[in-house]
Amino acid sequence: MNAFPIRRATVDDASGITNVKYRSWQDTYRGIISDSYLDAMSIDQLKTTWQQILSPQNTATVTDLMTNNEGEIIGYICYGKNDDPAFKATSEVYALYLLKSYHGKGLGATLFLKALSQQKSFVVRVLVKNPALSFYRKFKPDQECLTKVEIDGIKYDEMVLVWNQLRPR
Repeated sequence: MNAFPIRRATVDDASGITNVKYRSWQDTYRGIISDSYLDAMSIDQLKTTWQQILSPQNTATVTDLMTNNEGEIIGYICYGKNDDPAFKATSEVYALYLLKSYHGKGLGATLFLKALSQQKSFVVRVLVKNPALSFYRKFKPDQECLTKVEIDGIKYDEMVLVWNQLRPR
């Protein structure tokens, strides 16, 4: 039995995914994006958003999650169609988060590879100061493009990584 099984998320998983996103943002982005934005994050609002994303009526995104031995959600990846014509990729990873206590065990790579194993090409957007940028670079993107993203009225440097085809590390 896989110690960290991956399965498709359902609307019933909204609370667990909200917990992972909230904790991951607090751990990862503190000191990278404004404290006021992080302090204002609302768990209730995040949960409502995730209930909508995971609704059976939403066919635009797919969310796979990973659990621990106790069945608690420890990470997830959300992906779907790439709508940015600047990048010739069919898919985009919108989010990949893993609780900090599970970093460094290869679990993020497992989630990433499983979710994208059927994709032809894809993009990932990562804040330049996010330590996860080095994680994605291990997968040898075909292209990197520096752009800007606005969060709460502040512009941050963002790297767009493009893969024409997924290759093992």
